[in-house]
Amino acid sequence: MACSGPLFGRDCININRFNLMKNILTFNSKRFGLGPDSIINSLFHSGGTLDGYYLETSTGVELFDMQGAFLRKITKDPQFYNKDWSLTAYALACGYCERFEDSNRWKTLYSEHSHYHVQSGPANGPRSSWEVFSGDELTKARKLYKSL
Repeated sequence: MACSGPLFGRDCININRFNLMKNILTFNSKRFGLGPDSIINSLFHSGGTLDGYYLETSTGVELFDMQGAFLRKITKDPQFYNKDWSLTAYALACGYCERFEDSNRWKTLYSEHSHYHVQSGPANGPRSSWEVFSGDELTKARKLYKSL
């Protein structure tokens, strides 16, 4: 089966449930909070302003802008997403990437030329580390990505 990957560059998704602002989904560097009330709540956190909100459905999530206009549906296809929303090896091979950003740092996990790449750096700064793993070392790449 051929990859039906992103149309323009890499689609990056991350749902961050473990920071001061709970339930933040980052999609292509845009930040979305869970539900419409998250927009207002984000104004009370340093660097917390969101680009919109998302609603979870039984099959994935729907993204909305700040005015409530529908932007896009992301289907949690088991071919592309694991239960924890991390990307499968197939999705990474198709050009998708995992990315996390907060006010202190950024990190990215992606696949290129049959290798897994983990990059990180300070917020709004250049890359400070870049580790490359062979195609059979996705578990090691994920472990490093989660530890950064």
